[in-house]
Amino acid sequence: MTEDVDLGYRAQIGDWKYAFLRDVVSMSVLPETISAFRVQRERWGRGLIHNGFKHARQMLDQRMPIMKRLHGISMMFSSVLLASIYVLVLLSLPLNYLVNSEDSGFYWVALIFFVLVVVWAFDNIFGAYKGAGLSRLPPAGIVRMVWEAWLYVAMFLPMAWYYFAGGVRLLLGMNGEFNRTPKGKDESRTGTPRINTILLLGELFTFVYSLLAIIVAIHGENYFLIPMNMTVCVGFGVVLYWSWLERRCYGNN
Repeated sequence: MTEDVDLGYRAQIGDWKYAFLRDVVSMSVLPETISAFRVQRERWGRGLIHNGFKHARQMLDQRMPIMKRLHGISMMFSSVLLASIYVLVLLSLPLNYLVNSEDSGFYWVALIFFVLVVVWAFDNIFGAYKGAGLSRLPPAGIVRMVWEAWLYVAMFLPMAWYYFAGGVRLLLGMNGEFNRTPKGKDESRTGTPRINTILLLGELFTFVYSLLAIIVAIHGENYFLIPMNMTVCVGFGVVLYWSWLERRCYGNN
């Protein structure tokens, strides 16, 4: 399913020597519809989590510097971390009833969490520009940069749902057939697998669930939960809007 990831882990564990050539350009085709994207990401999440647990024991048995070991663990289980973010989304509603809104300690925990998310988002943005060989950011205002960083974080939340669904399917042994990402005209000919409908319904449920969590948070004055749920509504609202556009486009064809 993810032979490239499997090969990459085995190469690193085997201490292979390799070089990354930035000047070598390889053509690629991105998913053209949100249906293709969500099916692809669920498959990736399932494969990445499977490979992480498959190679973790072997990696821990290797003799290597502590920083290299920590880096290997963080890379192997980064997909599990992304999937666990969706668990945090599901906890947002019951937290309104379990946490005392007057407890300043929890506010500090929430503030630290939001600061770390902001640092992570801007680190990815600056890292992307540096990786592209750009010496400085484009001449965009700070407001626009913050807005785009927020949208960047928001779009990771639907992917957390796809990885979560992939992880659950893996634990239940529900591998199913390999769903290749449709390219170009294949999209209208091959259709979409059943997992796409399940993921779409999950998006709709999460959007309504987070909207309800916002209403409950406002009523209970648990304002520290509102930024996360609002970001969830934006991220899932965008993919639901894209799903509507896709259905409208292919319906007319």
